[in-house]
Amino acid sequence: MKTISCAIMLGAGILLPTPASADQCAPKQMVVQQLGDRYGEVTFASGVTTDNSVKFFGNPRTGTWSMVIVKPDGIACVVAIGDGLEVIKLAFTQGASY
Repeated sequence: MKTISCAIMLGAGILLPTPASADQCAPKQMVVQQLGDRYGEVTFASGVTTDNSVKFFGNPRTGTWSMVIVKPDGIACVVAIGDGLEVIKLAFTQGASY
C-alpha cells in the first residue's frame, strides 16, 4: 500500500523523503519511471484538457493509483494518490450504442 510517508519526487530529479502532497513535479519521464519502479504503476487512462494532459497510473495487484497532470513543457505533477483502485470495463469498450 502506498503511504503518505513515502518518498516523492521533487524538482529536477531530487528524491527527498517527504510526505506525498499535491503538485510534486518533475520531468514526465522521471515521474513515469518513479511510479513504475516504486509502486509498479502503469498508465491505464489519459485525457487532454485545454492546457494540459491528465494521466492515471495504477497497479491492479496492490490497488495503488496516481493522478498526474502533464504540462505542455513536459513537466508532470502528481496531484493525487490513493489506494483501492478498481479497474472497470466501460460500456463503449463492449460495443454498446449511445
